[in-house]
Amino acid sequence: MRVEQKEGDEIGVECWMASDICQMLERDRVFGNSEDAKKLVVRVPGEKEAMPAILREGTGVKDFETEFMLISLAHGQPTGDNLAFNVMKRYDYPVMNRFGKRPTQGELKTFLTQSKQQKGNFQRFACFQFLLHLSDLLDPATALSIANAVAEERDIDPAMVELFESM
Repeated sequence: MRVEQKEGDEIGVECWMASDICQMLERDRVFGNSEDAKKLVVRVPGEKEAMPAILREGTGVKDFETEFMLISLAHGQPTGDNLAFNVMKRYDYPVMNRFGKRPTQGELKTFLTQSKQQKGNFQRFACFQFLLHLSDLLDPATALSIANAVAEERDIDPAMVELFESM
């Protein structure tokens, strides 16, 4: 991730992640030491050891730029039509473990009351922060079962919903 100062008080954020292939190559000790921080190097294989071929424009190379292994990540909170791609569609629950503060009982009640307006009961609980808090209040298995119901867009057992509302 790179954070840079823009005009005035604005801050620009760029996020990247190493690709799965890059992580597997690292796990399998394919990379060697590079003198150039902007390049990855394929290590010299030992006796009776083979190294995968890294191709660039159809030709095998022994070193290559790190950018080939980076994936750009979207960052920020989704808005508008972007929400259709997200399983977790709600962002209105207090953030867990932020500055040592935990959601209060009142915030839990408010969330549950406001969530009654959602179309399906699985959508009421489509909030990552709520599920984190739920795993802390009850147990991770319960939170996971609710998360699976949200992901599969199936209704949650009414007895479970009643339990949450009684908290």
